[in-house]
Amino acid sequence: MTTFEQQFSDSKLRVGKYGEDEVISRQITMGPPDAPEHTGDNPATFHDSYTEYRPWFELARDSYYSSGGFLTGERLAKFSVAEPDERYKVRQARAYHISIVRLLANVYVNAIYGTNIVRNFSRLPIDPTKWRGPRGSWESTMRFWLLQKVLYGGSLCGLDRKTADPVETLQDEKDNPLVPFVISPLRAIDWSLNGTEFAWVKIQEKPGFNRGMDWRNPKNVEDAVKVWTPDSWYKFNDTGAGWDETTGENGLGQVPIVPMIGDYPEDPGSFYGATDFLQVAKINLRMFNLFSEGDDQMASSA
Repeated sequence: MTTFEQQFSDSKLRVGKYGEDEVISRQITMGPPDAPEHTGDNPATFHDSYTEYRPWFELARDSYYSSGGFLTGERLAKFSVAEPDERYKVRQARAYHISIVRLLANVYVNAIYGTNIVRNFSRLPIDPTKWRGPRGSWESTMRFWLLQKVLYGGSLCGLDRKTADPVETLQDEKDNPLVPFVISPLRAIDWSLNGTEFAWVKIQEKPGFNRGMDWRNPKNVEDAVKVWTPDSWYKFNDTGAGWDETTGENGLGQVPIVPMIGDYPEDPGSFYGATDFLQVAKINLRMFNLFSEGDDQMASSA
């Protein structure tokens, strides 16, 4: 084992100028619990575990871009000794995919985006000349969708109306149509699948830790979780003193969020959520901190 590998595998690896060991080590080494199984029929219980996941969304996203570190995924730790090898190899493939593709994603997407995007996506049931979706223009939404597919091997597609106005007539439907929007798989906290459709899905609506926020102080954080079922939706806002709940009806008869599966590395029909990316994030973050410590030592000895 090389010196670097010894340092890399050391569980007491310092985090350099980015904080003390005891402050960040629990964020790095403990990880969130596995997504809990939904028990019971009361959607009010769906938010119970969310506070344990909150710090990880921004950590995962930032860590992907902070540093590389994977060649084959061999440093990816198992969740436990009981994790099946087949599942572990799937996560290794995903780790390798993300580490390599993250360097090429924008190049790949920009090449597609730089051509006639309206022509390239003309088969979609969307009129790009009339649609202005939740993310802005149709073109920007398509570009974001492509990035999600390239980076994560898949994404979630949601459907919602432009406004909250009721739809009672055909003219209302024309004025307030359903439009698609893209949801990162990192925001899917928990779900249950019924075949290839969601029986219910729990989505993080607001980023738990926005850039510039102090992640050590959860009082500065406002979060919302939305749970979709085939006939209802439930929204939970974390007020700091508890969860504020609002509910409404879903008149579509099915969950309006669809898993869009990519070609690689998942098998057809499979779908994995945020916890699968966290091992990748933890490795990247450790390497980033290791390099930071080396930079500090070089600067102090200069």
